[in-house]
Amino acid sequence: SNTVNIQMEEDAQALEEVVVTGYGSTSKKKVTTSISQVSSEDVQKVSVANLSGALQGNATGIQVSQASGAPGGEVRLRIRGATSINGSNDPLYIVDGVQVETSSTVSNSFGGQQNSALSSINPNDIESIEILKDAASAAIYGSRGSNGVVIITTKKGKAGKPVISVGSYAGFQNPVNKYDVTNYGEWLKYGDAYYANSGRFPNGRWTAAVTGDLSFTGYSQEELDAYYNSVANQGDNYMDAIYKDNAVVRGLDVSISGGSEKTKYYIAGNSFKQEGVILGQDYLRESFRMNLSQDFTDKFRFIGGASVTNEKQSLVNGDNNIYGVLSTGILESPGNNIYNPDGTFDSSSYLFSNPVQNALENEATGNTFRVLVNAEFQYDLFDWLTFSSKWGLDNLEFYQKTYLPSTSTRGAGSNGLAEDRQRVIRRLMTTQGLSVNKNFSDFSVGGFLGFEYNGRHSRLTVAERTGFASPFLKNVTQGATVTNAEGSYSESNLVSFIGRASLGYKNKYLLEASIRADGSSVFGPNNKYGYFPSVSAGYIVSEEDWFRNDVLTFLKLRASYGITGNDSGIGTYEALPGVGSVSYAGAVGTALTTIGNPDVKWEETTQTNFGATLGFWNDRITLEYDYFKKDTDDLLLNVPLPGNSGF
Repeated sequence: SNTVNIQMEEDAQALEEVVVTGYGSTSKKKVTTSISQVSSEDVQKVSVANLSGALQGNATGIQVSQASGAPGGEVRLRIRGATSINGSNDPLYIVDGVQVETSSTVSNSFGGQQNSALSSINPNDIESIEILKDAASAAIYGSRGSNGVVIITTKKGKAGKPVISVGSYAGFQNPVNKYDVTNYGEWLKYGDAYYANSGRFPNGRWTAAVTGDLSFTGYSQEELDAYYNSVANQGDNYMDAIYKDNAVVRGLDVSISGGSEKTKYYIAGNSFKQEGVILGQDYLRESFRMNLSQDFTDKFRFIGGASVTNEKQSLVNGDNNIYGVLSTGILESPGNNIYNPDGTFDSSSYLFSNPVQNALENEATGNTFRVLVNAEFQYDLFDWLTFSSKWGLDNLEFYQKTYLPSTSTRGAGSNGLAEDRQRVIRRLMTTQGLSVNKNFSDFSVGGFLGFEYNGRHSRLTVAERTGFASPFLKNVTQGATVTNAEGSYSESNLVSFIGRASLGYKNKYLLEASIRADGSSVFGPNNKYGYFPSVSAGYIVSEEDWFRNDVLTFLKLRASYGITGNDSGIGTYEALPGVGSVSYAGAVGTALTTIGNPDVKWEETTQTNFGATLGFWNDRITLEYDYFKKDTDDLLLNVPLPGNSGF
């Protein structure tokens, strides 16, 4: 017989994984800043419409909260807390090197039912997510990095035979912990108790006022209790009527990837649908993505991708709204019927509005069409020096249609109302840079030197009409009276100069520094450029010859300091005085509408970070600890001006 001896080699790769950083990448082992990484396996564990929801519980130092329970609704991500009062506290999102628009495009009239521009990114297309948490890692993004940076890398093809992947899932959602509202009898009972306890009214005063029968004030408590029980089930239960059971969630993903050593591709399609647990809400996303890489020569290559996404969201009025579905279901007194005997909605018995009528008769839809393109050309000038030319486009078109029929409470006063709202946001960017990666003797040197341009264009058009002769006439052009017609256009530009250098010695002493200069059209003339430096260092103790431990097999100490900015609190033209047309005494003329502030500048956040990374038993278990101090200065706050100032 033959004996074959096999010895298995350890494959501890947790700290050798590649981590994407700002304008580059490195191994997780050599990271000197605070960065969390989330893999595609972690993202795809849960079926969510928004990738922010997939981050919950998968990374430290971040807080994920849902603004509403609406399908496709806004999910808020906070990295190490908030930094601004007036500006945005959302992080900067980078998808395959392209900054993407993240602002909500839904009208505020839907009270809490904001959408999220990030929902157009299919979570199943994501290869990895890096979250830059400290200022040293985010400072290279300058005036946009104070709230942290989320870098998203989508899947790429690999050399080999075509791999076809099909994934499908379906599930159900059911509401839990619904509001336990009082029935009609309990409502009368508690009202009577309130008035009786005041000592100023006889028992039964509330029931007498509601029913119009003053004889209730002479009832005994036993007689009142009997009446409460007899009318306990009068009217419909609003909570049972507005909530849906077994709301369907389903998804379908199809992809094909493969290629040769020179040409690699990844093509994917996705369909995701989520019904709301409240009447009138649902969400549908359909997307297509293609990523392609091509090596033209050993030195010249192309890396690019494009995605097209179409979303449709059915909306209902939500929080803090007397026409909201859930809010009126709580606010309205019990005892009313939702429908009249002839099947029409009963709107006359309600103090505010019929909650089910609000959900089913008022119509509101939002359609989002997004095109995201990235293209990069790389040329190796030397084996240690690479020139890259990167281009990106994020085109976001949103169309919202609202129709309130004359039969609804909200539309009755205007004999029906229709509104069309269209918003187009276009971001263009380009980055031209040189990357250095050189090893010699015991030293390793890396760096990046580049120029970047970011342009943002936004256009908003709103049209509203009232007076609709028939509920079958729903288009805004079919209304009799124009009540609102407005439009706006804004443009902002950002030019940046970027530099980063890193130095390693004997694979255990690590040093990195970066600086970015941002010049923005939204900054005031007196503060046109902002400068954002950072420095970080690391010491891999476990690389020392004297460090030998079978349990603690890896130990790295880190320290970093950096300055980042936040320019989201500055209006596009806030630094400049504004002129507009005004009407006065029957004549039309021009006047200053805004004063302008030549000193307006970005908010500035300074952050110091100390951390340690530990690996146990050849990185089977890893532990990261961070201590940070974060201070924000130059906060922007609007100052009210007296009326006699003219503004």
